[in-house]
Order: sequence, then C-alpha cells, then structure tokens
Amino acid sequence: MPSFYCTSDFIRQSKKLTSDKKAGYDTLQKDICDVFKDKNIDEIFAFNDTLIVNENHKLVKLRVPNTKQNLSKSNGFRVIFLVQPKIEKVTFIYVFPKRGKFGMNSIEKEQIKTLLQTAVKEGKDNSLFEIHPHKDFILENALNQ
Repeated sequence: MPSFYCTSDFIRQSKKLTSDKKAGYDTLQKDICDVFKDKNIDEIFAFNDTLIVNENHKLVKLRVPNTKQNLSKSNGFRVIFLVQPKIEKVTFIYVFPKRGKFGMNSIEKEQIKTLLQTAVKEGKDNSLFEIHPHKDFILENALNQ
C-alpha cells in the first residue's frame, strides 16, 4: 500500500476551496479519496495526464469529478501529484477546480515548476503531511495545522 503525503501548497489550496461552503467544493476530500482508495502504486503510476515522467517518478495532473456540483472529470477538479513507485510514495502537490468561483482553465508551467520545487524541499525537510485516502480521507489533521 503506498504512502500518501501532501505539501503545504496543497493544504492551503484545499482549505481555500472547502472553507467557502457556497462555492460548491465541499466534496473535494471525498472526491479525491474515491479515486485513490484501494489503489496500489502501479495503478496510480498508470494514471494518464502525465506532465513529467522518468523511471523514478511521474508528475500527474489528474481529472477528478466534483460530486457536489455534479460535474464530470472534465469539468471537476485537477489534482497535481507526484508518484514515486520505487519507494511507493504519492505526494499531492496542488488542486484546483475547473469550474465555479475559484475555477481555472489550466495551470502555468512556471507555477508547476514552483510547486514541484516546494514539494522537493518539503520532502527533504520532512515537512510533508502524511494523509490516508484509504481510510476515508485525509486532510482532517493536515487542514487543522
């Protein structure tokens, strides 16, 4: 079973999205959990929408439905995460909605580069937050930080 972590950027953005109950992002945690629970590292590594890949890691921008707004994967959330199959580690780096109050069409390459640098730094500093999508999610402890 892979280990799951998230960066401070992911936590900050998740808090922003879920704090405004009228925005329609209340199901963010559950929606992400539903995609990752019961998946092994090979299944996660096989997700499409790859941004960067080599034998040690893969950076993915995954489409996730927004069940609160009844939006499909194409109009739901985008979850950017790093998969490291050799050490069975998944690190959630950033999340954004495609539609709604905080909707974005895409994310700039420079922002992805900055987010990835933060993830690498927090990984080296042991300051990533461990999360548990296979246990019904996840961010409860991290969001309270």
